[in-house]
Amino acid sequence: MKFYKIIFLLFFNLSFLYSQEINIPADTSGKIFIITEELSNKLGIFKEHENFQDAKLFKIDDSNYFLEINYKSEELLLRKRINFTKSQLDSFRIDFSNKLVLLDSIKPFDQSGRLPLIVSSTVLGLGFWGWALPTMLEADNTAVFTGLYLLTAGTSFAVPYYLTMNSNIPKAVGTYTSFGGFAGIFHGLFLFDLVNGGISNAPSSSIIGTMFFSSLSEMIINYSISKSNNFSNGKSSTMVSTSVFGTLMGLALTDFLSLYNSPRLWSATTIATSAFGYLAGDYLSKRQSYSEGDATVLTASGLLGAALPISIVALTDASDSKPYSIAGTIGACLGLLLGNYLTSDVDFETSHGDYIMLGTFGGGLIGAGIGLIVTSTSERKNSIPLYATIGGIAGFSTLYFSFKGKSPKPSMSSFDFQFNPFALYAPIITKSENIYLPFFQLLYNL
Repeated sequence: MKFYKIIFLLFFNLSFLYSQEINIPADTSGKIFIITEELSNKLGIFKEHENFQDAKLFKIDDSNYFLEINYKSEELLLRKRINFTKSQLDSFRIDFSNKLVLLDSIKPFDQSGRLPLIVSSTVLGLGFWGWALPTMLEADNTAVFTGLYLLTAGTSFAVPYYLTMNSNIPKAVGTYTSFGGFAGIFHGLFLFDLVNGGISNAPSSSIIGTMFFSSLSEMIINYSISKSNNFSNGKSSTMVSTSVFGTLMGLALTDFLSLYNSPRLWSATTIATSAFGYLAGDYLSKRQSYSEGDATVLTASGLLGAALPISIVALTDASDSKPYSIAGTIGACLGLLLGNYLTSDVDFETSHGDYIMLGTFGGGLIGAGIGLIVTSTSERKNSIPLYATIGGIAGFSTLYFSFKGKSPKPSMSSFDFQFNPFALYAPIITKSENIYLPFFQLLYNL
């Protein structure tokens, strides 16, 4: 009798093991074994089960499956079981996987740059566009002029606000677009001077009108370029910085070459150097990955590069502006090249770049203060700029090296040698011949 009981129990246990329910993935890629409440809400499934908790798929055998759904009702945990055939299982998994693919393709809008863009357009509307439009239209009536001003200023907020309501506006797009609106004002002035050969005898309505349309056009162009090319924050900030340096260098070259008496020539020079600044920023950001903090460090380095030779020239008490112009131009170029080198192996965080810039200005103020104290009245005029520059360099260097080690740039291509002496005697210690450990490894990261 005992023998039959043993056989029965053994058969029962084997049957139990054979009929165990196995949890299987709910998607065709075999990654998701539990459909959570969060995933259910994102996909919009199981809405008919209030207070849904989770769901799992189980396999009984090759032709029988079931879906287990857990949900709550009146604080009670309930479980629902839906049986599937193989074809029903396949249909469920394919439908579930299609929903996952659709979810991955739908990315939330990045509107981090929308507020800066709208603020900039509003400021432009209040500060320039508002009075530029009635001036361009030669509105002499005070009421008409004021009305057009208010209408333009209000539109400068309303139009970009509604146009970007459902648009993807990253911070880089907002930054680059905003810069275009402000830079376009000056570029419009250069453009008018280039086309008309001067502004001295030109009507103000024409000059202001050109600046108005240039500002608006450059804002739209910058928006299109930065968005279509997926600018990063670093690339956008770098191109803004180098463009400003390009414009300043153009003005300095104009002074050095005495081009102010040739309006078309000096305007063409400044427009060309501004465009070169844009291209230089694009080139630098393609050569290495620039973070927003890197762009700030590049700017600080360029400013110090320009300030150092100018402060040295100031010691000579030169009355002509040309030595200052050429010294500042060459120094700024060298400073930007140095800044590019200093950021080549670092990805500074935005805050780190800001601290370095503030440290540069703070050091400059401290240097100027020391200069005022230690120099005589007769020497202050010429020596204070050098003291301020030295202080700025000290502040820049101190903050740069304090943050450099905290933001290393990921290596894009490097060799890595690894030695493992333990590999020689591991089989002896473990007393096993089946252990294979590499003594030497050469790794190359692409």
